[in-house]
Amino acid sequence: KLVVLKNFAMINDLYRHFCGNSRRGDTSSMQLQEFEHLVVLSGAVDVLRERKLVPAVFKQVNAGRSAGEGALDDKSMSRFEFIEALLLVARHRQKDRRSGQSPPCHECLEDLLNDCMRPVHERLGSGEVRTALRSRLLRRWLLGKHEALRRVFDFYCRQGSRNGLFAEASVLMDEEEFT
Repeated sequence: KLVVLKNFAMINDLYRHFCGNSRRGDTSSMQLQEFEHLVVLSGAVDVLRERKLVPAVFKQVNAGRSAGEGALDDKSMSRFEFIEALLLVARHRQKDRRSGQSPPCHECLEDLLNDCMRPVHERLGSGEVRTALRSRLLRRWLLGKHEALRRVFDFYCRQGSRNGLFAEASVLMDEEEFT
């Protein structure tokens, strides 16, 4: 609990950032492809060797959910299911292949957060590029190049994923988010 509490702001930022990639502006739940995007981008999962891990984790965190009114469907996960999914990935990463045992949960999660998630979080909100993207001058320039940028955006939206990871989503951002 302490590891989650200590890192909750970062976990929440990552959840909010990676939600809504497949459904514009929806940050209330995370889809499988959004979770897969995060764990592959962060290096938490080697998708070439462990292709079935992410869908299995996603299914497991949804297994105990009741189908009552107001419940999300099994194609999405809530913020707390996201934390559970991170914990499952963390334990899998630390599991001893021979014995099947892993270190205590808090150690696994702390290592995952420090080694994989923190670098992604830092890249999302810091650096010269992010600072420049927030400037009024750049915003004015981007708005002036709107038509050309729109053509580039449309071109890449029509392109399929070469490795099939994100084949379900042809659009990972919308025009407003791009500019």
